[in-house]
Amino acid sequence: MKKLLVYDPQKRKLVLCGYVNDDTFIRHVNSKKHFMKIVDGYGIQETAFDELRKREIKNILIEEEDTKTSWTSKVDDWKNNGKVADYGNGEQRFLSMKYMFGS
Repeated sequence: MKKLLVYDPQKRKLVLCGYVNDDTFIRHVNSKKHFMKIVDGYGIQETAFDELRKREIKNILIEEEDTKTSWTSKVDDWKNNGKVADYGNGEQRFLSMKYMFGS
């Protein structure tokens, strides 16, 4: 797996966004800290999302470390159904849980 680092404008430094494994992007989150109620889903920095598309990544796997739940979705779902917004940490692309499948 390869690390995917992105610049966080609030922290003013590169931060770990997740990992790339073959055609899947894996992001580890804490559901209490990272879940965005306003969009009923999760977000990915827009610059990271652009990089995923450049690398032709097909799948996104969000792993909630606190609940041990995993959510899968397609990059195309994030592109077609996602919402881009800035809630203080730079532009992020958000996807509602209704487009993710849990396990």
